[in-house]
Amino acid sequence: ELSAVDARLRMTKQQHTTKTQEMEKYIKVISTVCGDKNLPEEIKKKEKLILSLKEQVSNMQGATMIYDRLELQQKNQSCCPMCTKPFEDQSEIDTFLSTLEQMRNFIPAQQEKYKKSAMEEEKKLAKYKATLSSWMKLETVKKDMVSLSESLKTLEQEKTATSTKVEIASTEFAQVDDCKIKADKLLLIARNVYRLYKEIESLNEDIMATERELGNQGSKTRTMTDVQRELEDYAEKSKITRRDIKRIHTDMDVQRRRVQAIELSLRDSREKKMKLEHDLNSKVALEYTLQEYKEQLQEHIDQQEKIEQDAPMLKHKVQSVTEEYEATVQTWKAQEEKMSMEEYNISRFSDRLEEFNTNLNKSANETSSQRVHAVKKEISDLQTMIQKTKEDMTRVDEKLAIIEKDEAERRGVERDLQDQIKYREMSVELAQCEQDLKELEDKLAEFDRETAARDLARLHAEESQLIDKRGSLRGELGQMRDQIKRYNAELTRDYDNVDGRYGKLFIDVKTHELANSDLEKYAKVLQTAIMKYHSLKMQDLNKIIKELWIDTYKGGDIDYIEVRADSEGTTASRSFNYRVVMIQNGKELNMRGRCSAGQKVLASIIIRLALAETFCVNC
Repeated sequence: ELSAVDARLRMTKQQHTTKTQEMEKYIKVISTVCGDKNLPEEIKKKEKLILSLKEQVSNMQGATMIYDRLELQQKNQSCCPMCTKPFEDQSEIDTFLSTLEQMRNFIPAQQEKYKKSAMEEEKKLAKYKATLSSWMKLETVKKDMVSLSESLKTLEQEKTATSTKVEIASTEFAQVDDCKIKADKLLLIARNVYRLYKEIESLNEDIMATERELGNQGSKTRTMTDVQRELEDYAEKSKITRRDIKRIHTDMDVQRRRVQAIELSLRDSREKKMKLEHDLNSKVALEYTLQEYKEQLQEHIDQQEKIEQDAPMLKHKVQSVTEEYEATVQTWKAQEEKMSMEEYNISRFSDRLEEFNTNLNKSANETSSQRVHAVKKEISDLQTMIQKTKEDMTRVDEKLAIIEKDEAERRGVERDLQDQIKYREMSVELAQCEQDLKELEDKLAEFDRETAARDLARLHAEESQLIDKRGSLRGELGQMRDQIKRYNAELTRDYDNVDGRYGKLFIDVKTHELANSDLEKYAKVLQTAIMKYHSLKMQDLNKIIKELWIDTYKGGDIDYIEVRADSEGTTASRSFNYRVVMIQNGKELNMRGRCSAGQKVLASIIIRLALAETFCVNC
């Protein structure tokens, strides 16, 4: 559980770091454009400002048209166009015309200023709109950062709680382990105490039997030396028995430690197996998630292909507009070149005229009076020609003025006609709008406003929910893209050649399972063989004991004796308790506590001889 919480916390921290970097990048992009200002509000302000500047330009154009019309009306009617008051003399007309001219001369500069300001603001607006996507992404990232921060706090709390649980469990486990060790020690002491208690009881029974035997024998009592010798023999046997018991306990401790080691190894193997199963489940989940991401990627690719299919038509429109723009630019360039050529010709004519005057003055200073007279005559002819040319130019100017006047009147008539046409169109549209308004008012009278208000509120709520959902989906989409990148990196780095490694681990696990199964079968067969061997040896042992007893013991109370082995415990931890029984007329009875000391000694000697013959011959 702690490892799972750590993994989720690490993944969430990585996502938080990535989102922080994205937010810093978006903030840097936005700050280069508008600083710390609110971008949507700045866009609205710029749009209002551009609209206001365009209205100013339109107003300037309208003022120019009004001034032209006022001048035209003054020329046609010779009175003030505003109040229809006739002018008293030419000075008032000149004053009126000069005022109009000043106002008209003021308009182009102001109009150009407004146009430049509008163009600059449009450029800024374009930059703002280009940065609007970064602003929206920044807002989405901020929302994601809030959710990630909450997730981090929750996961850190879970980690703290889980760590506390782990520490408590570790402490409890250590305490239980200490208690188990103490219990094992106490169990060993209890077993020793119980063994000593049984030995004391056995010795007490032996003492009582010896006392009874001594009482029955009377004069046949043994000497102190015999008793001491028997006691020494018994002490030696007791030492041997204790050594055997100690060795058996040592073997039991070794076997117990071996069993504990095997249990630890088995537990480690189970933990490894659980970890492999967890990794396998994680792999399946990652494959499923990867498949979903692939499907989403295919959907995005289809959308992109659809957009690319629509792109040629848009490109064609853009190309046509570009061609029109280039044609217009070429026209303006041609006109500009034409005007430049005319300006160049005029300046060239002026230079030639100055050069001619210079040469003329120079010639006047250098030549004689006759030459001066000829030149003066030539000058007179030229002046006559110039005067004639001026008269021709005056007539041409008058004709041009008449043509311009006719053109202005024609334009005025055309504007009036356009205004009339526009007025009629607007009248028709107004009538249609009034009719539509009447129909809408009739429908509105029939329409339930409360229901519409409720529907409108519901639709606004749905719109807000959809906007929030869109933001969350965009955040999830960005998070999923980051997860795709991270998972691809993990697949490339951590899960590289995972199939091969999984195959090797699978083979190892299966090999260990088969080996464990074979070992279990071998252990069972070995246990069966040992038990069978043990039973056969016990039969041989009892057969030899019976023969030796019959040949040695001459009493009639016991036909023969045998050794019985009673098994205890399960098959895996089986132990044997051996006891000596005496048989009389087919009836079996435990020999312990029911026989004399001599019978015990004889039984011990016979059993040792039988054991030696059974287990030490052909070994």
